[in-house]
Amino acid sequence: MEAIIDWALKNPEKSIPIFGAALGLVLGGFWTALTFFQKILAEKEQKQFDRYQLIVDQLNKGKDGQVYVDFQLNAVYEMRFFRKYFPRSERIVELLIPRWIASDSYNDENVEELRATLRYIRARKSPLLTIPVKLINLFWPVWK
Repeated sequence: MEAIIDWALKNPEKSIPIFGAALGLVLGGFWTALTFFQKILAEKEQKQFDRYQLIVDQLNKGKDGQVYVDFQLNAVYEMRFFRKYFPRSERIVELLIPRWIASDSYNDENVEELRATLRYIRARKSPLLTIPVKLINLFWPVWK
């Protein structure tokens, strides 16, 4: 290492361009890695948004425009895993409860699944549960 430093100090006309090029390569590689990860995250977020939109559409229209209770219950359950959309999901589920109670297509267990999802979303939004979950995510980032 000392030999490199001595050479750089004795030959600045050669060492400055070499170190400049090396710095450019390092910064270029760093920038490439940053843009790659930003693109990956943006694509992941777009896929998540598209999936959430599909779930909301399934809840409102059912499958192929008809009521498929199990299909809609699966969509309600999936809403639990989109933390970014919890405020919207909470409003959607709150509005679905009276509609499902009034409809003949749904029974009490179906409405209870809506209520369970609503409780789950509200619990995950509360600071008492959010802080421990964030601490766990520091060590176990797979759980989300």
